[in-house]
Amino acid sequence: MNQAWKCRILCKVRNGICFIGGLAVIRWGEIRMTQDIDISLSVDFGNEETYLKILLKHFRSRIADAFEFALNNRVLLLTASNNVPVDIAISGFPFEKEMIQRGSLFLFQPACSLMTCSAEDLIILKAFANRYKDWSDIESIIDKQGNTKGFFHYVR
Repeated sequence: MNQAWKCRILCKVRNGICFIGGLAVIRWGEIRMTQDIDISLSVDFGNEETYLKILLKHFRSRIADAFEFALNNRVLLLTASNNVPVDIAISGFPFEKEMIQRGSLFLFQPACSLMTCSAEDLIILKAFANRYKDWSDIESIIDKQGNTKGFFHYVR
């Protein structure tokens, strides 16, 4: 199945989505390689099973117990048809839902617009992940964006 169609399937779950991680860093920070796709999918608590079943019907899982793993850890580990890992965060907390609502479209290339989280939200996600590469990404986002978006006021 064509990747564009798979993205449409993901959007048809009728909930908000936004790309986070490396693709969002490419938008807001330094252009860099990324080895996977990270997506945040808005799902109310208690409705996870419905969305997980839809996604697992159309995407290949990376682990044998993907459904149970996703229910317990709120992340669904999938593989795209081109073997790129896809991590879908099942987002239900207020910050996550607001982050998705604040997301905006970015034209990565002609005919390829993706909804990404804001620079400010990406910094928060990266700080929470707290890996070396995340702090490098935060630095590149701040260098590129400066404080033009009032980030420091937003964090307070």
